[in-house]
Amino acid sequence: MQQDRTDRQDVDRALLRIRLAGVALGATLLLLTARSDQVAAGAVLLGYTAAILVQRFARDRLSAWSVALPVIGVAIDVLYAAGISLLLPLTAGTWALYAFAIGTSAIGFGAMGAAAATAASIFAYDVVIALRAEELRPSDLWPVQLLLAIGLLVAELVWAATRGETARRRIRTFTLAQRDLIAARDEAELFDRLADHSVRSFGAAAAWIEVGSGTGVSVRHRRGPASPGGRTPTTAVSLPLADSPETRLRATFTDTATGESAGHVLRDLAIDAVPLLRGLRERSRLGHANATLDRTLEGVRALERDRVTNAVLAEVLSIATAIVGPAALVRPADGTVVAGDLQPQDAIALVRDTRPPALVRDRGTGATGAVVSAGVGLALVASGTRQELTDDDLRALTALGEIAAAAAERIAERDRFVQRADVLERQIATLGEQLRAKDDAVASAVHELRTPLTSVHAYAQLTSRNLQAVQQQVKQLDRLIADLLRTPGASRVGLELADVDLLHEAKQAGRRVALVSGRRVNVNATGTGPFTVRADRSRIEQVIENLLSNAVKFSPNDEELDVEVDGAEHEVVLAVTDRGSGIPSDELQRIFDRYYRGANQRDSVAGEGIGLAVAREIVTAHGGRIWAASEGLGKGSTFFVALPVVQPDAVPEPVESIDGRGAVEKAARQA
Repeated sequence: MQQDRTDRQDVDRALLRIRLAGVALGATLLLLTARSDQVAAGAVLLGYTAAILVQRFARDRLSAWSVALPVIGVAIDVLYAAGISLLLPLTAGTWALYAFAIGTSAIGFGAMGAAAATAASIFAYDVVIALRAEELRPSDLWPVQLLLAIGLLVAELVWAATRGETARRRIRTFTLAQRDLIAARDEAELFDRLADHSVRSFGAAAAWIEVGSGTGVSVRHRRGPASPGGRTPTTAVSLPLADSPETRLRATFTDTATGESAGHVLRDLAIDAVPLLRGLRERSRLGHANATLDRTLEGVRALERDRVTNAVLAEVLSIATAIVGPAALVRPADGTVVAGDLQPQDAIALVRDTRPPALVRDRGTGATGAVVSAGVGLALVASGTRQELTDDDLRALTALGEIAAAAAERIAERDRFVQRADVLERQIATLGEQLRAKDDAVASAVHELRTPLTSVHAYAQLTSRNLQAVQQQVKQLDRLIADLLRTPGASRVGLELADVDLLHEAKQAGRRVALVSGRRVNVNATGTGPFTVRADRSRIEQVIENLLSNAVKFSPNDEELDVEVDGAEHEVVLAVTDRGSGIPSDELQRIFDRYYRGANQRDSVAGEGIGLAVAREIVTAHGGRIWAASEGLGKGSTFFVALPVVQPDAVPEPVESIDGRGAVEKAARQA
C-alpha cells in the first residue's frame, strides 16, 4: 500500500515536470514570435499553468474526481497545444507541444494512452490547420507525419518496457510462489499455499486440490468462488501432483487469455511442487512412525501401573486414537460397542468377518482400519481417518492390545479383593456413625435433663401447692428420656403441635429461671400481639429456658435479664438480652454448632456447648429462625427466636417483671 502511494507520487512528479517543460516551451515560442495574439496566448499559457498546478497539488480536495483527473489532464495537455498552435503562426513550430501531451499520456496510461493521445493530437492539429487554411503552406503538413511517428515510437517503447516489466513481475511472482511452497511444513500447508497462489498470484477465479478418483474424490483447500461476480469460468486446468492417492491441482479462469498465460506458469509450479509433496509425505510417514513408537512405549509404561480396569481400557483407547485415529472396544460375539469415539456402525463393519490382527480397507471410500485382540471376547478397532494405516501401526496396536488384556486380567482379580475391603469398610463406618449418633443423643438429653431437674428441686422446696409446676417439669423429663431411647439417626425432635402463647410461656420460663437463679427477669411485650404460634409447648419452653440459662451463666450475678416478645403479621420474635461477657463477631455463626464453645469462655464457664445446638434443632423443626447479636466482648448479647404466627383467640397477658424473691412469693400466694 505504501509502495503504491510512493509510485503514484513519482508519476505525478514526472508528469508535472513534463508539463512545466511544455509551459516553458510555449512561453519561449510566445516571446520569439512577433506576429501573434500575445494577450490571448499568454492567457492560455497562464490558464494551463494554473490547471496543472491545481491538478498536482489539490488532488486530495478533488477526491470525487480522482478517477477522471488523469484523463482530464491529458485532454488539457492536448487543448493547450491546440490553443497555442491556433494563436501563434504555424511556422513557429507549435506542433512540438503535442509531443508533451503524447508523453504525459504514455506515462499515465501506457502504450494505449500514447496511441490515443497521438490520435487526439493529430486531430487537434488538423482542426487548427483547417481553421487557418489561408495561411497554410505545403511544408506545414509535415508535422502531422512527425507527430504520428513520435506517437508510434513512444507507444512501441512503452509497450516494450511494459512487457519487460510484466515479465519481471511474473518471474518475481513465480519465484516468490516457489519460495513459499518450499517453506511449507506439511502436506496440508503445501496444498493450501498452492491453491492460494493460483488465485491470488496468477489470477485464477477458483482453485482447489482433488484427492482420490471416481466416486471417492474429495475436494480440499478451495480458494475463490465457483462463479466470481456471476461470471462463468471459460478455461480450466488440471495438473497432476501425485499418483497414490491420485492428487491434482485444478484451477478455473473467467478470461481465456489469462487462463492460457497463467496455465503455463501454474504447470511449472505444479511440476516443482511434485518433489516437495513427495518429500513432505515421506517426512510425515517417518514422523508418524516415530510418534507411534513413542506413544506406544508411553502407553505401555502407563499400563504397567496398577489401576482399575476401566482406566486401563480408557488408556488403550486414548493411545490408539493418538496413533491412528478414532478407536473403539467391541465385543465381536454380539457386536456391542463397549467404549470409544468411533461410530458404532463403522466399528461393527470393521470387525465383521475379520480375524485379528488384520488391516481392513473400505471398498467404498478406500479408508483403512485395524482390528486387534484386547483380551478374551474383546477387540480393539481403529479407523485411519487421518492417514492410511501401515503394518507398523498394526504391530503397535497388537502389542498394545496384548498388554491391555494382561493388565485388565490382573486388575480384575485385585478389584475383587478391593471390593470386599470396601464392603467391610462401609460396615465399619455405619457402625461408627450409629455409635456417634447414640453418643450425641445421650449428651443432648443429659444436658437438657439438668434444667427441669433444677426446677423440680426448687419447687420441691416449696409446699405441695406447687405440685402442678412439678408435674409439668416431670413431663418434660419424660420427653427427654424418650429422646434418649430413639434409634440413632432418626428424627430427634418429635413435635406435638398446639396453639401456644409465646408471651405466656416466656413469663412462665422467666419465673422458673428467676426462682432458681435469684435473678431479676424482665418480660416485656411489644405491641398488642398476636403472640400465638403453632408449636410444641414443652419444646418451646425448652428453648426459652436454654436461652435464659445461658444468659444467667454468662452475665454477672447482679445483672438483670430482659425478655422481649414482639408480635408481627407473619411471625412472633422473642429476644433474650443479657449484659454479660458478649460474643466476638467471628463466633456469632459458630455458637450454634454442637460442642462449640467460645475461646474466652472455655475455662471460665462450665458447659459442653450443646444447649444452643438443641435450641436450633427445635426452632428449625418449627419452621422458625434463631440467631444472635452482640456488639463485642463485655457488651452483652441478644438471642432471637422467630416463629410463625397463628391468630389467637384471647388477648395477651400484660407486661410484668419478675425477680427471684417475687417469684417465690407469687408461687406461695397462688398455692
